[in-house]
Amino acid sequence: VDGLAADGLVDPHRVGIMGGSFGGYLALRAITETPERWTAAVDFYGIPDLVQDYELTKDRFGDWYVTEMGTPETDGELFRERSPIPKAPPPERRARSGHSRLRMPAWHRRSRSRA
Repeated sequence: VDGLAADGLVDPHRVGIMGGSFGGYLALRAITETPERWTAAVDFYGIPDLVQDYELTKDRFGDWYVTEMGTPETDGELFRERSPIPKAPPPERRARSGHSRLRMPAWHRRSRSRA
């Protein structure tokens, strides 16, 4: 963003971010890690809580999690640190979700509404 602003290609005070799936997770991470940078964020199917995702998907993705991050039991701090939901911004800067209720697990929808 800084490079684009320096080249006059974007207004640094009017920059948004969006993504789907892993890109949605990255949009959530971006708005929670550097909220001052973004005017808006849109997340499509991003994972807001890695601990909860691990528990619900370990039968399919457990090996990936163990290889890349460990488990919430052995590496809980890493999972919490990389989960956007605990660091959700205030409502006026909150990311909007563009999910389909038919494809997103109920826990995922509820975790966003509580943030």
